[in-house]
Amino acid sequence: MTTYQLRCLLLLVTGLFALSGASCPQTLRQYTNPLPRVLPASPSVEQVVDVVNRNSSGIQSFSTNRASISGAGFPSLTASIAFQRARRFRLQAGTGFGAELDLGSNDDLFWFWVKRSQQPGVYYCRHDQFATSQARQITPFEPQWLIEALGVVEFNGSLPQHMKFLPNDRVQIETIRDTPEGPVSKITIVDGSQGWVLEQQSTMFAAGS
Repeated sequence: MTTYQLRCLLLLVTGLFALSGASCPQTLRQYTNPLPRVLPASPSVEQVVDVVNRNSSGIQSFSTNRASISGAGFPSLTASIAFQRARRFRLQAGTGFGAELDLGSNDDLFWFWVKRSQQPGVYYCRHDQFATSQARQITPFEPQWLIEALGVVEFNGSLPQHMKFLPNDRVQIETIRDTPEGPVSKITIVDGSQGWVLEQQSTMFAAGS
């Protein structure tokens, strides 16, 4: 597996988390009576941020052994995922023939191992050193973003948040983050009633834009 394929795999893992986090609110809506609104009909960005952060603060841990990962360039993988506050998570994935991926984080550092990497080995880095480390050449996203992609989203109140209303009682919040590679736009789609995170995506601005 080339460095490019490895980057794609790690990005795909992020996408898997985001999809997994978006499924729960939809399931709740199908099998429960309508819940009373937590957010007003036309909330302010501060109200949405407050409710999303409060929802996330109530999540202490979760786990599943029924996840799956699939994509071009590698076989379909079965996976287990576990999360515990604040930075502890682990994803292990493989096939019937053995392990293929081990990705995780604890309070001090994060690591990843991919069986099909061109340079086999366990890569790891301290959280406080990531911004200036060579790990950025392989993982184009902050390790904390993986936890956010699990659905445990906590907005940083010191960053500007731009909000707009979407159809079907949804709200979009765009956050601009500065990274060593340039500014990154993070879009978060939120349920306009309960403040559940439904979808996330990040885009790096092109140079000169």
